[in-house]
Amino acid sequence: MSLLKEDIVCELLNSKLEDTVIFEMLQGYFARVVIVTSADSVRQIAGISNKILDVLKKKGYYNIRVIGPADGGWVLIDCNDIILHMFSSDARDEYKIEELLKVNAHTIERLQGLDNSSFAQE
Repeated sequence: MSLLKEDIVCELLNSKLEDTVIFEMLQGYFARVVIVTSADSVRQIAGISNKILDVLKKKGYYNIRVIGPADGGWVLIDCNDIILHMFSSDARDEYKIEELLKVNAHTIERLQGLDNSSFAQE
């Protein structure tokens, strides 16, 4: 696992987000890894996305873009090789982004529990 991916996954696990799925994308896709997760509320999305940005900046990752206001139910954090989608449960159900991503993924992992070594392969 790359250091950036490990840092993001660690923060997601610590934040106790719901149903986090990691897609390792096929070569030639615009990102190497796409992570999709859900939060209980738009307030939780805003808080956790800000925390993730702060942690990444403190660790020296500066070329990060954020797209979408948290109150819209969907925030995308673009770290170049890694894209993080944080949805409200309703927005995730509406957009069904996993259906699009799984077509271009060679590996799909679903995070389980609070231990970042416990990934379940789908």
